Amino acid sequence: MSIMLPKLISDGMVLQRGTAARIWGKADERVTLTFLGKQYVTAPDPSGYWEILLDNLPPGGPYTMSINEITINDVFVGDVWLCSGQSNMQIPMSRVKHMYPEEIASPNPNIRQFTVPQRFNFHGPQDSLEGGHWSAASTDTISDFSAVGYFFAKRLHERYHVPIGLILSAIGGTPIHAWMSRGALEAFPELIREADLCADDGYVARVQAEDMRQIESFFSGIDASDPGLRESWHSPDYSDEGWEERDLLDPWPGSGSVWLRKTLHIPPELAGKKATLFLGTLIDWDMVYVNGQVVGNTTYRYPPREYIVPSLPSGRCVIAIRVISKDGGCFTPGKQYLLSTDDGVFNLNGKWLFRRGASALPPAPEVFFTYKPTGLYNGMITPLRRFAIKGALWYQGEADADNPERYAEKLRALISTWRSDWGYDIPFLLVELPHWEGGPHWHLLRQQQWLALDMPKTAMAAAFDLGEHNDLHPLGKQAVGDRLARCAMRLVYGEKLPHSPFEIVGYRK
Repeated sequence: MSIMLPKLISDGMVLQRGTAARIWGKADERVTLTFLGKQYVTAPDPSGYWEILLDNLPPGGPYTMSINEITINDVFVGDVWLCSGQSNMQIPMSRVKHMYPEEIASPNPNIRQFTVPQRFNFHGPQDSLEGGHWSAASTDTISDFSAVGYFFAKRLHERYHVPIGLILSAIGGTPIHAWMSRGALEAFPELIREADLCADDGYVARVQAEDMRQIESFFSGIDASDPGLRESWHSPDYSDEGWEERDLLDPWPGSGSVWLRKTLHIPPELAGKKATLFLGTLIDWDMVYVNGQVVGNTTYRYPPREYIVPSLPSGRCVIAIRVISKDGGCFTPGKQYLLSTDDGVFNLNGKWLFRRGASALPPAPEVFFTYKPTGLYNGMITPLRRFAIKGALWYQGEADADNPERYAEKLRALISTWRSDWGYDIPFLLVELPHWEGGPHWHLLRQQQWLALDMPKTAMAAAFDLGEHNDLHPLGKQAVGDRLARCAMRLVYGEKLPHSPFEIVGYRK
């Protein structure tokens, strides 16, 4: 065995300054650690576990750490923040690149991110991660950074000039109970029962296999019966005479496939030039062709469709879109629908030719085990708890908005459990749910978020005004990160800032 280190203790890591930063692992020999001119020696316990505490590290880097024969390079000391929740925390910088092109072009290398691999476990808290590595922000890596986390870190680095480490542990669509321990769910026996059911590996395997069978059957059945595939409706040579003409944004009912076609005229001076198709968002699955060639495919509704056309044709240009929907489909009003070139854009709104392809019975709703109680806490939070952090950022609640009752109780229990896990009262900063027209009950969840602010060392970045009426994933992540950073400046770094309606700390007697 010699020396075995957890994935967090690796090249590029950021250690928490000014506290007892723990280095740990497994060994079958005496352990000697050298860092910042000091040497630390320990022996493993009978199970092979060892740990060393590095007290009050000053900020800086890059440094080198040696642990017996292992050398860890590019080590920094600064402030480390856990970033957790669901998709709005997870959304990467690549999703917001058109909002913030200057950030993509000039990232801050003093910001590092460790992305926790997605894993659920219902058998109890796990001690180790199966993968993951630290990445410094660069033009090659910035696209994968949490957008909220990056802007939060950038603001703190500008303010305090210390390296910032982000540990991203988030999964889209997850309710709060997935991130809670069994003990934190004691007041919710129905969730305990659900967690116990998921602890049966055979049950999980059977459900996953049945889900896969249904999904494969749904798509293969549509493919087998879709006349558009047999007759090449994507081809520029296909005659679409007699197709229905309708507005691109008109929704359609039913389950199955539909096809849309639009013919443009490309002037000779643009022939051979590269272009980009912007097709907003749509429900659910799409395949897009330009003059018969596939240029893009997206398999679920939320990501903005942005597809590169390597070379525009001269003259007639046919854009064909095949959409598969489980329960009706539509393109999202208010998004941009463009064929964009360096010399200008073609507007793709307005009339398209439309024809139904294949009809199908929708599959049963898929079971996501990442949504089940305790699974992500055991698999994605407990392996982190030995690693010292400055605090936690929490952007979650969308998945609980249809059942907001007792959310504050769950959030308090989650915060208390995580603080117990880390052994100290980590500051906990949350993001208010933004405005979204598709969230009729979100105001009730916001009220629950407010109630949880009665806990010490909690604060909330107001975000209602940052929402987009037609998208539950608003792109203005810089303002969210900035407001979280100001929450941290007040609550964690002790700054006296002017009163603001955007950084909220609950009043406690």
